[in-house]
Amino acid sequence: LRWRDAAYGIVLQQAEAQIAPDGVSREQTFSYQRFVLEFLLLCRMAAVGAGKGAPAGIDGRLRASLRFLGAVMDA
Repeated sequence: LRWRDAAYGIVLQQAEAQIAPDGVSREQTFSYQRFVLEFLLLCRMAAVGAGKGAPAGIDGRLRASLRFLGAVMDA
């Protein structure tokens, strides 16, 4: 249980480190942003599936990232 909580904290910290509050990837590349987004979505799904729930920090960064990517996509 301790290792899960530690890993959960690392994922949250990385969500905040990799995605700016406005949803733009700190690396400023679409391919890396997509990679980070997919990774964080998988982590969120695993946490929810384990009954842990996802912290608001991850959900907020995921929403911001999805909004940004949606804004720059072609119709």
